[in-house]
Amino acid sequence: MPDALHVGLAGYLSRNRFSGDDEREDGALVLVIDDQYRVFCHPAQHGDLVFEARLMVLPDSGQQVYEVLRQAMQYAAGRLAQFADTLVLSRDESTLLLQQRISADATGSEFEESLENFLNAIATWRRSLFVL
Repeated sequence: MPDALHVGLAGYLSRNRFSGDDEREDGALVLVIDDQYRVFCHPAQHGDLVFEARLMVLPDSGQQVYEVLRQAMQYAAGRLAQFADTLVLSRDESTLLLQQRISADATGSEFEESLENFLNAIATWRRSLFVL
């Protein structure tokens, strides 16, 4: 585990008896929740934390990619003002990801509330993109 683990994440891991064995080479910790959600917790600048989840792999066809991206961007624009999650494209441009930044000074309860909101956002996005 990283030396300077986000305080909210450390408390969550302790309360839920996660071992932290799922740490990756890039420093991310992987939380598997309800055997349904895989959330990567990436360390960020200034002690912040970024939740990340894969929403979908983009189709191979150019026209299908265009249509998925158009629909996703339209949906994302409607969420900007109300929700903390952000739609991003993977570095290799093959996958749509969802991210949410958590402040370094978030309390344990704020961390858990943010994680719950992020899990709800994943479910909402998957429904919106017709991903089961």
